[in-house]
Formats: sequence, structure tokens, C-alpha cells
Amino acid sequence: MMSAIFHAAMNGKTIEVSMLLSRNEIHLDQQDTSGRSPLSLAAGNGHEAIVKLLLDTGKVKIEGKDNNGLTPLSWAAAKGQESTVQLLLDTGKVYVNSNNSMGGTGETPLFRAVRYGHEKVVKLLLNTGSINIDGAWHCQTLLLCAALNDHEAIVKLLLSTGQIDVDATKNGKTPLLAAVLNGNERVVSLLLDTNQVDVNAEWHGSTPMIAAASAGNEALVTLLLSTGKVQVDKESKKNTPLLSAALNGHVAIVELLLNTGQVDIEATDLDGQTPLSLAAMRGHERVVRSLIRFGGRVDSKDLSGRSPLLCAAMNGHEPVVKTLLSASVINVDAPNHRGQSPLFLAAAGGHEAIVKLLLATDEVDVRRTDKYGQAASSGNMAVVELLQDAMNGRTHIQRQVKWPWKTR
Repeated sequence: MMSAIFHAAMNGKTIEVSMLLSRNEIHLDQQDTSGRSPLSLAAGNGHEAIVKLLLDTGKVKIEGKDNNGLTPLSWAAAKGQESTVQLLLDTGKVYVNSNNSMGGTGETPLFRAVRYGHEKVVKLLLNTGSINIDGAWHCQTLLLCAALNDHEAIVKLLLSTGQIDVDATKNGKTPLLAAVLNGNERVVSLLLDTNQVDVNAEWHGSTPMIAAASAGNEALVTLLLSTGKVQVDKESKKNTPLLSAALNGHVAIVELLLNTGQVDIEATDLDGQTPLSLAAMRGHERVVRSLIRFGGRVDSKDLSGRSPLLCAAMNGHEPVVKTLLSASVINVDAPNHRGQSPLFLAAAGGHEAIVKLLLATDEVDVRRTDKYGQAASSGNMAVVELLQDAMNGRTHIQRQVKWPWKTR
């Protein structure tokens, strides 16, 4: 008999439920293996007529919890069952702030509705006037949860209550940073429009501006800059917006930041690399060109003694090497702390075109050895021949026409 009522309630068999109830032989508060009652199953699946039938018996526990601590209202809210939520609220017997944790930090019906994006249910629950709007679950506030899940309409609803701490956070991540990380321009705008957010809040080495710059989101960078409150060069764990933009090759953002006149073009990360070094290492030629144009030092060295040229040469980025060699002042043969020059590492990597470029400068020491006494070598026979020819004074490289673009 019990399996029949559970099956009927879960699957919306209204007539069958009615017949079973008429026999007056069913204990309506018994639970299935998950601890769910017929009311919980019907509410969660939006079977409004069955919920009404069960409520009308006066024999169901409206606040009965399943094995996960969830009430019928919690299930209906999570599934977006607006009519069922209204039915349960109309009884006047539901606790709208019920949560599924003994410590009071679990999910409330409102939190579940926010999490799954059920705007109409959120509105119903807020309209009760007795909701705890400051509730949190797993270090997430309601507003952070809505922002994390890109629920713009719910963000707007929560903000409209006037009771939300817009910057509240349980784990350091603010709703604004969450929205920026998601690239949601509309939610970011909603939060900025409150004039109550900390646009420079840090979380795990990031800020809203660093996150937007790193993702290459020009619209968000522009939006954040328009507040006039952003610390454009704010560092978080040796990271800045400019370093992030340069590392990821976002030339438009690099130029936006440089044009503010508020960034340190020689800022360094944990490895001592500048924006120019990072761009060179990753092969972002357009970024390298912009940074040089704005005064980035081509002779900077990181903590390992690597110059931007060495970073580009060792990674085989020919266009970047060309751009760096066109700089007015550059030490083409500057070694790292191991005594390895750009030519040494380009040869070791088998980067034939770059070896040719460096040899053509006539400014490299082909016989240079590293601090271990090893000379430049390669498994690439074409590179080996180039090095041998250079050592023997034989070369097919036309040095007399080298670097027509170079100004010295």
C-alpha cells in the first residue's frame, strides 16, 4: 500500500492518490529510503493537485525533513514549482528559513531557489516578509550565489530589497569578482550601480580588474575604469592587471591600461618578469611592440637573468625576436645566470630562423660557453652548420643588409 502512494504522488496520479486516501488506511508521514514523504515527492515534482489533497487531510507533516534535511518547501523551491510553493506558504505552517544543516548554515528554500535561478519562487519567498536574506551556504551569500550562476534577474531582485550587503563575502570572493570572472557585463553593471562595492577587493591573487584583464574582456575593463575608483596598478600576490594582460596577449587591454598613465610598465611578477618579458616569452608580438612603444625596457632581466630577447629566442618566437632586435638599444648577447645567451638557447632549441637572425646582427659571441663550459649546440643539423660556419668565418647571411628596420 505504501509503495502505491509514493508512486502515485511522485508521478502525479491524482485519481489514484484520491482513491488511496479515501481508504483511510495510509500513514501519510512514512518515508521512502531517501526519507521523503508523499508530500515531499509531490511538492518537488510540482503536482499541485496532489499537494492540495495531502494538505487537506490535515495529517501530513508540512515541515517533515528527508535524509538530507530538506522539507517539501525546499524541494518545491529548488525545482521552481511556483504554484506548489504558494500552496505551502498559504498554509501558514511552513518555516521559510528552514535549512538542511544542524549548524544552521545549510541551504534554505530561498537559497535553493536562488541557486537554481527560479526568479518567481524567489519573489514569492521574499514577499513573505519573514525571510532571512543574510543566509549563507558553503561560504556563499545569496547575492554571491546569484552572481556566480549568472542569474541577472535574481541579482536585481535581491538588490531591490535594500537589505543586501553588496560586498558581503564568506570566503573572500565578492559578488562583483564572481560576475567579472564569469564575464557577465550586465551583472557587473548592476553591482557597480549600487556604488557600494569595493572594486579593488582581493581574492586568491586576483581583483576584479586583474580578472577582467587576464580574460581579455575589454568591455569589463572599460566598465571598471569608468568608475574612477579602480586602483589600476593594484598588486595582488605579485600580479597586476598589466602583467596579466601582457601574459595572455591582450593588446587592446594592455594599451587601455598604459593609456591611463597609472601603471608601472616595469612591474615584476614572482619570477621578476616584467610585462615585456612575459609577452616575449609567450610570443605576443603585438603586445611586445606596444610595450616598447610605451617605454618598456628591452634590457630588463628577471630573477634568472633572462632578458625579453632571451625569453623569445629560447621559445622560438621569431616575430618577437625581430621586433626586439629592432629596438634602438639592446644587448643581443646578454646571458642568463647560467651563462646561456639568446643564441645559445635558440641553438639548443633548434630554432634555425632565430639563430640566423641573431648571427646576422654580428653582435653575438658564437664561441660563448655557459658557466659549465658548454658551447652552443643543437640536434638540428642546419643549426649546427650555421654555428660551424660562423665559427669558421664562413656565412651565407648578408650582414651588410641587416635590420633595415633598425634605428641606432
